[in-house]
Amino acid sequence: MISKLRLENWKSHPELELEFKTGANVILGQMGSGKSSILQALSYGLFGTFAELKSRDVKLADLLTRGSGKNTADVSIDFDSFSIRRVVNPAKASEATIRNKEGKLLAGPNPTQVNDFLKSHLKVDEDLFLKTIYAKQNEIDVFLQLNPQERKKKIDSIMGIDKFENARAGCVTLINAIKQEMATKQETLMSFDLSVLAKQIESLNSDISRFKSEAQQIVIELNEVRLKKSEQSSGMEELRQKYDSQRRLEEKEKILVQRLEELKVKLKSLPVDADVSSMMPRLQEIKFIISELQKERQQSLNDYEDLQAKLNEYERKSGMLEQLNEELRKELTKIDNCRRQLEELEHGGSYDILSRKIKQIEDEIESANTKRQAAISEIKLLEKSVNDLRFTATGKCPTCSADLNEEKRRALVVERKERMAILQQNAEHHAEDVEKLKLEKKSIEQNIDSFKEIIIKLRPEMELRERERQVAISISEINGKRSATLENLEQLKLKLVRIEREYSEKDEEYKKLSEFKEVFELQKEQTRANEELEKINILLKEKIDPEYISMAEKEYQELIRREQELKTESESKALLINEKITRLSDLENKQNQLSTLQKDIDCLSSKLEYLNKFRSALMASQEQLRVELISAVNEIMSTIWLSLYPYKTWPSIKLRATESDYVLELMHSDSNWLSVISFASGGERMLACLALRIAFAKIMAPNLSLLILDEPTHNLDQNAISTLIEVIQEKLPQFIDQVFIVTHEETLAEAGQNIIRLKQ
Repeated sequence: MISKLRLENWKSHPELELEFKTGANVILGQMGSGKSSILQALSYGLFGTFAELKSRDVKLADLLTRGSGKNTADVSIDFDSFSIRRVVNPAKASEATIRNKEGKLLAGPNPTQVNDFLKSHLKVDEDLFLKTIYAKQNEIDVFLQLNPQERKKKIDSIMGIDKFENARAGCVTLINAIKQEMATKQETLMSFDLSVLAKQIESLNSDISRFKSEAQQIVIELNEVRLKKSEQSSGMEELRQKYDSQRRLEEKEKILVQRLEELKVKLKSLPVDADVSSMMPRLQEIKFIISELQKERQQSLNDYEDLQAKLNEYERKSGMLEQLNEELRKELTKIDNCRRQLEELEHGGSYDILSRKIKQIEDEIESANTKRQAAISEIKLLEKSVNDLRFTATGKCPTCSADLNEEKRRALVVERKERMAILQQNAEHHAEDVEKLKLEKKSIEQNIDSFKEIIIKLRPEMELRERERQVAISISEINGKRSATLENLEQLKLKLVRIEREYSEKDEEYKKLSEFKEVFELQKEQTRANEELEKINILLKEKIDPEYISMAEKEYQELIRREQELKTESESKALLINEKITRLSDLENKQNQLSTLQKDIDCLSSKLEYLNKFRSALMASQEQLRVELISAVNEIMSTIWLSLYPYKTWPSIKLRATESDYVLELMHSDSNWLSVISFASGGERMLACLALRIAFAKIMAPNLSLLILDEPTHNLDQNAISTLIEVIQEKLPQFIDQVFIVTHEETLAEAGQNIIRLKQ
């Protein structure tokens, strides 16, 4: 049983808590008081949706109270043993939880987990709830508004019979698909001759065996040829190496003989009488000295280049610093000029004096303007007074109300005109003073602007003078480094001159000594050549015949040709065997496929037989279940109807199933059963459908035992309403534990054990 509903920021209810009791809970309220939104909240709390939300007539954002400033809504429902809480958040996924009375989490926070828990616990899902338990406004008789096909589908769905129909339809589809598959497989199987296929496989196996035997013989011969070729190749390689060595020795012999002749000629032209061996140490010494001089010269050249690069860098930096120094002098010259201008300006008064002078002039301008305005105001008053004196018809003064004759009037007019002339002169004088003061102020302001401009220009003076000092220091440092570098360059130049002189002397001595070295080297070379020539003559005593090599080459080439022939023949046999094996594999696969096809046909035939039996069983079960459910519905409806219907015209009610429809019928007083759609009035139709809904709620959702009626008095007369109140009070508790009635009908309050009045 639902004991409490709490709403926060839900539609027209910013904050609402309702307590419910067993029996009838009547929610009273006028249009716009939020009655229907409470029923929607009950549905949403139980299943996370309601009819209008499911049909998308209402969006999640519409569930939040308008103008609240909150981003979520909260719906909580308390049962006897647990509580449901759902949080609506249009910006992200909604949350839901179920907790027991101790606060322990039973399901959630995923809404799907909560829905699964309720479906398992209450044995009611959202679809069954919306079709049976929750009757929306003006939809109690919705079963009678549908056409026969839709009505049969809806009632079958409520009773769960549609599952049998869906299963039976699926069974028929599967039977047809199996029949089609069997026909296709049988047609494929009939298109092949299995005996011909077996003969082809046998012939291919025979061919493969024969070709493999032939290929084996070719491989044996090929291995023998390769062995001979390998042996011949080794002998040929050794023979070639010996012949090549012989030819190289012959060539070397010719070269040595020629070289010895050249040495004899060259030695005759050199002074061979000198003691060459005593000069060799000096030659090595000179060579070492020349090497060291070359290193020293190269190092000095490198040092010279480095110093020259440094000098160039110092020259570049010095030029940049001189240029920067010149720019700084120009800037400081400008500042000096500005300072002289400032001194000249200060002869006319300092900046502070001029500022105070402007303030004084502004005060004088304001004073002159005030005096001028006072004069103008007094002139206007005098003008009015003169006009009044001229045109007044009474003998009284318009100003002081004293007695006034013509002579005195003229005297007053003259007096006031004279005063007006004086005031006009004063006003003009004050205006001239204001203009003069403005010109003076403008001149002073120009001087102040000049002061400001010069002061701004004088601000960087200290920084510029510091930079000038730093640049001067840098120029002095650079010039010192440049002088030192120039001095080092001069020393290096002198060093290079000395090195070049020593190098020239030692090189000349080396050339002279080298001539004697050459004699020594030639003599040694002559000795080595004679010794080597003797060795070659010994080696060339046994020569190889080129004809013998040519015959061995021909024999080797013949072995290569035969190896290639056998290799090609072996590859051809292998390709032929692979082709036969591939064809054999294809035929064997086809044979296996046909065998599998036959097994598939036998299996499908067995399945077809089973599905036909299963379809018959489904039909029988569907009809039996329909009969039992309708019998149970009719039993409850007939009991309710006796109390629900207040007249004697229709003493009983039942639901009858036909092949294509469900017909709700009433028994007439003459014992004939007539259709509610055809013969009942609007109120009778509504009561009949109410009885049907109560029966469905009792049978299909016994664990929830709940009925929700939204404005159930639609089309009922006062007598029928009274009877409905009596039924709700006395009869419904026998079938339904808890009823929620939403209405604006005050008389229905009599039916409630718990009355909730909503304020608009």
